[in-house]
Amino acid sequence: MDTKNVELGTIFIEKYYFTMDMTPVIENGDSFTIVGFGQKEPNYPYKLREQQKKINDELKRKQEKDAERIRQQQEQAKKRDEAQRKAIEEKKAREEQERLERQQKEREAQLKAAEEQQAKKDAEDRK
Repeated sequence: MDTKNVELGTIFIEKYYFTMDMTPVIENGDSFTIVGFGQKEPNYPYKLREQQKKINDELKRKQEKDAERIRQQQEQAKKRDEAQRKAIEEKKAREEQERLERQQKEREAQLKAAEEQQAKKDAEDRK
């Protein structure tokens, strides 16, 4: 085997992690590199998937909670808007009713004045 080249197979890479330190070459100009190997934790991919699943579940719960909060805020705003619209409509209806009552009173006053005037005229005509 050539000491300058190392070939690693997939089975080796699946079971071990590999590190390389270029410090001797960069800092000292040496012609060697420090290489390290370590055995991977056998359940590492499973644990990683479990951690990712927990993160995703937590994110989903947070999104659902936020969506529910937003839905409630929208519902409250809708109720508030409906109450304001109803109050405005009631105010307009009261104002219209008051306007109609004023008109009725004015007509009654005009009618009464006309009747009094007619009565005076009739009384003068009888004389």
